[in-house]
Amino acid sequence: MSLVCENISFSYKNKNALENISLNLFPSEVIALVGRNGSGKSTLIKNIAGIVKPKLGDIKIFEKSIDKYSNKEKAKLISYMPQKHILLVQVNVLESVMLGRMPHLSFKPTDEDFYIVENIINKLGLKDYLFKKVYNLSGGEFQKVMLARVLTQDPKILLLDEPVNHLDPKNQLEVLHIIKDFTKSKNLITIVVLHDINLALRFADKIVMLKDGKLMGIKNKDDITENEISELFDVNVKILKTDDIVYSYFS
Repeated sequence: MSLVCENISFSYKNKNALENISLNLFPSEVIALVGRNGSGKSTLIKNIAGIVKPKLGDIKIFEKSIDKYSNKEKAKLISYMPQKHILLVQVNVLESVMLGRMPHLSFKPTDEDFYIVENIINKLGLKDYLFKKVYNLSGGEFQKVMLARVLTQDPKILLLDEPVNHLDPKNQLEVLHIIKDFTKSKNLITIVVLHDINLALRFADKIVMLKDGKLMGIKNKDDITENEISELFDVNVKILKTDDIVYSYFS
């Protein structure tokens, strides 16, 4: 049971965005995609989500090519949270989160659907916003609503493109704890794009390093080196370890 990317290459017109990316990822792991802007992180997630199709290579979910799944099957398997969201102006928070249950609905929401939605809304601290229109939310509140929606989809693979964008440090930590808890308790394969290397080192099980559309390496977080981070971001980096937490700082 794994997610496999086999020699994935992708280009926008004549510009190569991904080149020969191969990964083998397993359930119950949080995998952080890190790298500079334009390194291919969002493009890789879109390929895995099936939003765009690789120019070369194949993506296999549980030993079956992604092209062999129907759209409804993919919606049950994969939940994707993009950087930018389409805003449904008249929808309130409850309705917006309930949209995550759409792949599982046959006619109307069941008691189980409402239970799942209520549980996740409570976990993300959104209970007081149930009937508030999403266009009246702050950037951070809206980000948490979008995360709640993809979690209610109950996927096997969770793809999150900058899920802590617009959140203050306290909420960043809270949301990443929730993501990690869901990953472990639901046995998910979770891939998350993070710009903050310290958040990646703290919460991810594995770090996927992308540079200029190429795979620079994939490491367990405890095995990543100062030289690798320095090369990835083109800056000097020092790593500190304290209380079983790894930190890096730019020097």
